[in-house]
Amino acid sequence: MKRKLLYKSFALILIYIFISGFQGLVCHAESSLRAPNPVKIYRHSNTSLKLKWSKVKKADGYIIYKYDKDTKKYKKYKAINNKNTQIFIDKIGNHKTARYKVSAYKNINGKKVSGKQSIAVSARTYKQGDQKVNAGQVKAKIVGSGFLYAKLAYHETLQLAAKIKPSKFSKTKGKTVLSEKVNWHSSNSKIASVNENGLVTAKAGTGTCYIYNRAHNGRKSNVIKIIVENYAKPKRGNLVLWQAEDNPQKFGSVLEMFNGFYKEVTDIAEYFSINRPNGSEVYECWLEKGQVKMSPNYHISAKMQQKIYNFMNKFPYDLHLYATADYVSFNEMYGLYEEQRQAISNVVYIHDKNKKNPYSYKELYDIYINWQYGALQ
Repeated sequence: MKRKLLYKSFALILIYIFISGFQGLVCHAESSLRAPNPVKIYRHSNTSLKLKWSKVKKADGYIIYKYDKDTKKYKKYKAINNKNTQIFIDKIGNHKTARYKVSAYKNINGKKVSGKQSIAVSARTYKQGDQKVNAGQVKAKIVGSGFLYAKLAYHETLQLAAKIKPSKFSKTKGKTVLSEKVNWHSSNSKIASVNENGLVTAKAGTGTCYIYNRAHNGRKSNVIKIIVENYAKPKRGNLVLWQAEDNPQKFGSVLEMFNGFYKEVTDIAEYFSINRPNGSEVYECWLEKGQVKMSPNYHISAKMQQKIYNFMNKFPYDLHLYATADYVSFNEMYGLYEEQRQAISNVVYIHDKNKKNPYSYKELYDIYINWQYGALQ
C-alpha cells in the first residue's frame, strides 16, 4: 500500500514537473519572439489594403490582428502559416479604414505560441480623386532649429515636431491625411526618451541615440540624433578663464573655484543636475558666523552634504550656494553682517541651455556650455 502511494506521488511529481516545464517553455517562446518591426500598410487597390512586416528570427509563422469597432479590441484575424511570407492583402471594400497588428508565432506541441505584438498601423482604401488619403512622406524636426542633431545635458528637454505629407497617389488639390497623429520612438530610451507629444528628455548618463516617428500607416520619418553630455563636468582644457585671469582682483573667486576646487564644484553641479529640486524648491548652503548652514527642508545624500560642507569651509571666500530645478549657483558674498551681505560675483551652472541665467549682470562671460560667470549689479 505504501509502495503504491509512493509510486502515485512520484508520478504526480513528474506530471507537475512536465507541466511546469512546458509552461516555462511556452512563456519563454512567447517572450523570446520579438515584435515585427517595421510594420507598414498601403492602399493596394480601390477596395484592398496591403500589410507588410519584417521577418522575425525563429518564427514559424505570423498572426494578424484586426481592430473590432464593436468590442474596441484587436482580435485574431488571420494566421500566416509560412515563416517566409511577410505580406497580406485584405479586401475590405471601397472608402473603408482598417487597423492591424502583427505578431510572430512558434509551433510548440501543436500550438501556435505568439510573441509580442507590433505597433498598430491603419490605412484607408480610396480612389484617385478622393480627398482623404493615407500618409506619404513623414518628417521629424527640432522646433526652432534647422539641424537634425542636438546635444543635451542631463535631464534637459528638447521639443520635436512632425510633418506629414499626403500620399502622392491622389492628385486632388486640398487632400488631407487620414490621421495627423504619429508615434514617437527612441532607439535607446536609457539615453533619451520621447513622449507622445515629441518631447525628448535626456537621462542621467552620456551616450547617443536616435529619435524618429511613424505615421498611422507605419511610414518612418528621418531620424534626429541626440547626444547626451555631462556638461556639469567639463574637461579643464575646455574651460574659458582668460577673462578672469586678466582681472583676478574682480574674478578671484572664479579662478579659485576652477583652479583649486574644480572637482568639488563640478561634483556639486553634477549632483544637482541629476537630483534637481522640484518646482519652486530651493537648496541653500551658506556661512553664518564661521559655521556652514544648510537648508533643513531639502534632503540630499550624506556624502554630498559632507562634500559641500568641506568645500564651504575650505574655500577662501564667503559663498552662498543655491540649487533649484533650473540651475546651481555659487555666489561670492560681501558684507560684514549677515543682513547686509550681497552677492557681488558668481558662477552659475544652468541645467537647460535654453533657459536664461537667473541673475542680472553688469558683465557676463561663458566659461563652458551651460556654465557662466559674471559680476552682479
